[in-house]
Amino acid sequence: MSFNHRRLGAAAAGALMVSASMAVTAASAAGSAVPTAASHAGLDTLGKAHTRLASAQALLKYYGGTKGIGVQVNPKVYLVFWGAQWGTPGTSGSNITFTNDPAGAAPYVQNFLRGLYGSADTWSTSTTQFCQGAGVLKGATKCPSTATFVDHAAATPLAGVWADESAVAPLQATPKQLGQEADLAAQHFGNATPASNSSVQYIIVSPTQTHPDGFNLPTTSFCAWHDFTRAKDVAVITPRGSIAFTNLPYISDAGPNCGMGFVNTPGLLDGWSIVEGHEYGETVTDFFPQAPVGATNLTSGGWFEPVKGENGDKCAWIAPGTPGGSGDITLTTGTFAVQSLWSNTANSGTGGCVIFYSGGQQH
Repeated sequence: MSFNHRRLGAAAAGALMVSASMAVTAASAAGSAVPTAASHAGLDTLGKAHTRLASAQALLKYYGGTKGIGVQVNPKVYLVFWGAQWGTPGTSGSNITFTNDPAGAAPYVQNFLRGLYGSADTWSTSTTQFCQGAGVLKGATKCPSTATFVDHAAATPLAGVWADESAVAPLQATPKQLGQEADLAAQHFGNATPASNSSVQYIIVSPTQTHPDGFNLPTTSFCAWHDFTRAKDVAVITPRGSIAFTNLPYISDAGPNCGMGFVNTPGLLDGWSIVEGHEYGETVTDFFPQAPVGATNLTSGGWFEPVKGENGDKCAWIAPGTPGGSGDITLTTGTFAVQSLWSNTANSGTGGCVIFYSGGQQH
């Protein structure tokens, strides 16, 4: 897999896929099946990922925010299981379960997001070096003390879960339909104003055997992407303002192409936390993405690097056991496979991909 921006000219970031032949090669090196990742614009194969990680990468730069918002300062997440196809909802502990969830992904994703807080989480902490606000100049690669930084949550960022079974989810939802579902979620959770959505992300999880934005079809090669409702390619204009959301398809339908077995054996759910973790980290640091990888004329946006993309893109699909490689993290809610995220402060300020981060100390 690989992660990138969704579509040339689009304002979204996503996760791409890798060819079967590359997956076989990488699997031998990593000792497990290997995925392919992709986002909509500019495919980035796993083989290319190894090449680019072997050489120096540019630091992420700040592009001034979008109407003053560049990052998700206080990460809060709402999880939406979209469509009647999920079957009958039930509960298991604190999680919602479904009768048509063949991989058992719903509780796994809930537990992953629920655990991204406090001292047990030293993975998402790398996002706390990024900022917006006072004194942060466009083009900056580090933040002054006057800035407003991403906060590492002291309590779970998972603020709500909704089983929206009011209708059948589209077989192949468009970006606009996904944006409309995000807006419905904002209404459902009572976030009725732009201010209430200024530090909130919604994750729209589609049911098995659907193809949101062409997921898992021969004509596309991505695993997930994030965007916002007022982006040009989504164009959902509502009184709730710009709403950040992720298109998270039913990852297991793509098998090893979207992370199954990438870290663990058999690792049937590895892809869910790797892919969603990628999108979560990117949404936190580039809240309203403004351009595809390769764009050099950005006039707004969060933390981005035109050649390689966002903090997730720059570290996507590096084999476990290699520098910056994917691996397991243990949270209060369980153990989950994740990829590393880009840190500008790693390697004495030259940057790098890290899984564990503690106040500038990468391991």
